[in-house]
Amino acid sequence: MSNFYRLIQGDCLKVLPTIETQSIDLIVTDPPYGFGRVINDDENCYKLINKTFLEIKRVLKIHHHAFVFSPKNEMLLKFLNVIPLHFIELLWLYKPADETFPRGRWLQKSEAIIHYVNGDWDEKIINKEKYAHDTYIRKKVAIKEEMTKNHPCAKPLEIVQDLVNSAFPNDVVLDPFLGSGTTMFASQNLKLNCIGIEISPEYCEIVKNRCFGRRFLDHEVEYRFEVFGETPRLEVIA
Repeated sequence: MSNFYRLIQGDCLKVLPTIETQSIDLIVTDPPYGFGRVINDDENCYKLINKTFLEIKRVLKIHHHAFVFSPKNEMLLKFLNVIPLHFIELLWLYKPADETFPRGRWLQKSEAIIHYVNGDWDEKIINKEKYAHDTYIRKKVAIKEEMTKNHPCAKPLEIVQDLVNSAFPNDVVLDPFLGSGTTMFASQNLKLNCIGIEISPEYCEIVKNRCFGRRFLDHEVEYRFEVFGETPRLEVIA
């Protein structure tokens, strides 16, 4: 058995049209919120998200799932309005020990995770081997890995990994806003294939340092790094 990990440096709106229709089994991603923290994270981010998910609707297999991290304030409604997939439910990430910012009289301690499906819900198209509560609680103060400390909004590995665990063995997971590479790292831990798209060369270096070159005793892995528009190159076969 072997798995592949493909990192593409480029604009997801240009890269996604090159991905084969109905070739992706699961989406797990943390898109820009309009907070100004990363590239394209501005007032136009909702147009970007809409165009991105129109392509995701094409590449994601019918009845298959997407998990999208989202703010929980009024911007949540914008996410729900611009993503053209079938809304299933809201999951929650509660972080009682993390730093917080006040909004009115409430301290912001949680984030939403929107669960979508491409088309109708089908019970058979999600891995139910391990059940989870609909609220993830991160009780410890978030301590970023050394390799992700230069990314402002890296998500907790254990939570992303549980979302990725909705896929089946050897499925293909896609993250069009890969950031520091947590979705790819989690996919490696679960022996899933992963395609990650990231526009920032700096963050692509974080992903390569964090994910590429990992070796496993029970299966082979292939790493491929591409700068969109250039010839792809095989990085490592372990």
